[in-house]
Amino acid sequence: MAVTKSVILCLLLSFLGNAEAALRDQVFRWEDVAAFLAGCFAVMILLIGTGFFLHEMVCRQYFKEPAAEYYAVRGELPNAYNENTRL
Repeated sequence: MAVTKSVILCLLLSFLGNAEAALRDQVFRWEDVAAFLAGCFAVMILLIGTGFFLHEMVCRQYFKEPAAEYYAVRGELPNAYNENTRL
């Protein structure tokens, strides 16, 4: 995992260096900068959300836990909406 992070970081730094060299003489308005930052924020949220979704759906394996598997086999999964669990 550390190797993957290092490779991604090196790629991003090289892209930033190339972009800085290509855009050095250009002038940007504050609207352009704000739109760019909003886009970066949206992509970041999308990637983080996708990562959490994949972790929940693939990595956790809810029904591999012994207690949950026991209740699932017997058909007695607890009801989370009964009077004792309501706030």
